[in-house]
Amino acid sequence: MAKIKINQTQINQTQIENILKSANLNTQFWWLNDDPKIWDMLNQNIQCYDITHKNKNAFKNAKKGNLVIGYKTSGPQKGQVGFTCVVSIFVVSRENNGTDVEYSKVIDVKNPFLSRQELLNNTKTQNIVADGKNQCSFKEITPDQFVEIILMMINKGVLTLADFTTAVNNIPSILSSSTSSSTPIVSPVSTPKSTPTAHQNSSYNDTDFCKDVFGFDNNRFSELKTLFETKKNIILQGAPGVGKTYAAKRLAYAIMEEKDDSRIDFVQFHQNYAYENFVMGYKPNNNGGFDLTEGIFYKFCKEAEKSNEPYFFIIDEINRGNLSKIFGELLMLIENNHRKEEVKLAYKDELFSVPENLYIIGMMNTADRSLAMIDYALRRRFSFYDMKPEFDSLILKKPFTSPKDDKVLQVIQAVKDLNQKISASLGDGFCIGHSYFCELSSPIDIIKLKNIINFDIIPMLKEYWFDDTKTFEQESVNLLNALK
Repeated sequence: MAKIKINQTQINQTQIENILKSANLNTQFWWLNDDPKIWDMLNQNIQCYDITHKNKNAFKNAKKGNLVIGYKTSGPQKGQVGFTCVVSIFVVSRENNGTDVEYSKVIDVKNPFLSRQELLNNTKTQNIVADGKNQCSFKEITPDQFVEIILMMINKGVLTLADFTTAVNNIPSILSSSTSSSTPIVSPVSTPKSTPTAHQNSSYNDTDFCKDVFGFDNNRFSELKTLFETKKNIILQGAPGVGKTYAAKRLAYAIMEEKDDSRIDFVQFHQNYAYENFVMGYKPNNNGGFDLTEGIFYKFCKEAEKSNEPYFFIIDEINRGNLSKIFGELLMLIENNHRKEEVKLAYKDELFSVPENLYIIGMMNTADRSLAMIDYALRRRFSFYDMKPEFDSLILKKPFTSPKDDKVLQVIQAVKDLNQKISASLGDGFCIGHSYFCELSSPIDIIKLKNIINFDIIPMLKEYWFDDTKTFEQESVNLLNALK
């Protein structure tokens, strides 16, 4: 397996395997694609899954100590996949007792999620993702697939090696204190904030941001930081792969002046996302009735109210959601000059305000053809900051000096040339970003470089020039020729 470079440290398959072995967890691994009608991966720490439904054989085979990756899918309608993400990692804390199996959460995956498309693009994981018709799949995956997903999360910044190690080391105590088979736990449990680690609480400043995020010097970052601190709401917009998500989290770190993930929360908007998910609404319970449930933004605002420190709420794909539908009466309150003003909530006789120390960062993909014009209400409440491909900065900060590295330099030049053509015909918002190449390190892994072209960039070009086959084929050939 190719090594992945994270903050100057090589994280590889062997390290992950050794961490699992140290806790005697190098056994079976499972993939669980949730059904929101049955359980709630986001808001429950302990879950009891009924083994009598269609996947009963798989559930019966899950043994105590097995690790389970929880994956959430919410499609616009039956047979379609909409919002999808890895949300949790569980351990089987009690084997089946004839009716159900108990799972205990060991890791909350946040900031940002690992999406379905990323899993499909990886040859090792593409065959485990549900197709949208099977919302409730539970199946065994190989140890290599589990380790690959952990590496993908570390590479994307969703998870740190230190946090993974701590979580795995805590599993024996979870297993020793798990409930007996006669006492299943089915009531929702609020997900606690993760315990800060040494990594999370390490200092972080403007210089660190400029070092981590390509294309920024002190002057440019000072402009971005001042804009954000004044407006309190900002949208990082740009083409695919310009590092919007990566920059968002580090922007929060820089303003906090430390890496504290407990003060950051993350959500991804989609067409079906609503006020009931975001603020408050009624959801079905296990007794056939409905409970009034607090949404992720409501809970995060309440958390921020307890502190004078800055808190950051990050929204991926912000332009995919209906802002008026999602924020409701809170849309006015997120404006910087309306913070701490109160309104009465739609579902509860309660006065509510958005605290002054809460900042909102949105990300918007400017190459998404499926989106209509941005709502004026969104434009008025957010400042928009453009992020562009930064290949020159990439080469400067990641020097490729091995003889093999000529290939990646040729490919990068080919992509820069391609971006000029894309900009002229489609606009800057459709250019190819530099982040596709950020995980490459010297000496270059040629197979990995080929995969980036064949499975990341070329499919995007096919979408861009879906009505111009000649241009698509020519530009694809130009990229592949750069590898020769």
